[in-house]
Amino acid sequence: MGFWEAAPTALNARLLSQYYFALQLSIAEQVAGPDENASLETIQRHTEQGHGLGTLRALDGVFPENYFVAALKSGHFGSYCRAKGHDVDAFAFDSRPRSWSKVKEEERARLVSLTDLLRRIPELRPLIPECLGLPPLSFHLVHALKNLEIESELRAEHLKRTGKFPASPVGGPNNGNTKTTYLLFSTGFGGGQGITAAFLSSLGFPIQNIVAQKEDDDPSPNFMGEYVHPENEFWWQSLPLYKAATGTSIVVPLWQTHDLFVIHFVTLYALSIVVRYLPSLWHEIENGVLDHIKALLDHYTSVVSVVLPQMGIQRITGVRLNLIYPGSGSSPI
Repeated sequence: MGFWEAAPTALNARLLSQYYFALQLSIAEQVAGPDENASLETIQRHTEQGHGLGTLRALDGVFPENYFVAALKSGHFGSYCRAKGHDVDAFAFDSRPRSWSKVKEEERARLVSLTDLLRRIPELRPLIPECLGLPPLSFHLVHALKNLEIESELRAEHLKRTGKFPASPVGGPNNGNTKTTYLLFSTGFGGGQGITAAFLSSLGFPIQNIVAQKEDDDPSPNFMGEYVHPENEFWWQSLPLYKAATGTSIVVPLWQTHDLFVIHFVTLYALSIVVRYLPSLWHEIENGVLDHIKALLDHYTSVVSVVLPQMGIQRITGVRLNLIYPGSGSSPI
């Protein structure tokens, strides 16, 4: 309740408030979860060991690309992830890395930069290339028109062969118990700069044979790929998708989880450390050469103020919550 009652206006206060709101939501979700042994007392045993995350800065590079977050095996974050079925132990450190020079080269792949965390936020997708100079790590995913073209061809073939028009969809390419659906990585919502078929293929999505789909009047291409899924399921039932104001999105996982709440939690933790303990860096963000990052973070806090409460209510109650604003495309008025 303090999150809504405080309503801070300064950016640094908003970031702190939102991180602690996320922390409290995660605790409430554990208490409300199926584990009957989860109580405030048992959860406190982990919170007393710390937040379960740590930060450090690389010796070179610029913020936020040189600012990294590590998951720890002790503390609240790991305990919360395990309660949610996300095992991050393979990526976690036994203790918080104290400096970049003491992290072994092979261990650095277990760290995630703040840049790559922000690139995963679907609502930030249109701003990522401009503010960070990199392509996003979340993508608007839609049903490709090629599926309808194939469906139309199959219907025509069925009509010609039987003399009857099929009452139900004929279906696309299939192989036994699986079916292939063509999906489109759409750049129409922005954030298409720097995206190539090779880049998308390198991200490990279960979508194969990705190729560019360039239209003459489209300054940036879309990309189409093939997704093989169970024949008795729709394509979106077996993909880890996120529904946002920027459309249905697929996000590069963080430590093998696609959970957007977890991604927000880690992002807000990293930003709260900057606000609390790095005054020189924060000054550069608010009044110096990193003021473009301030614009990005301003927008990010406005996103968090909407999506985090909705996520929390859904996760604690187990009931899907749909918020429709008057005058929007989904509103009856």
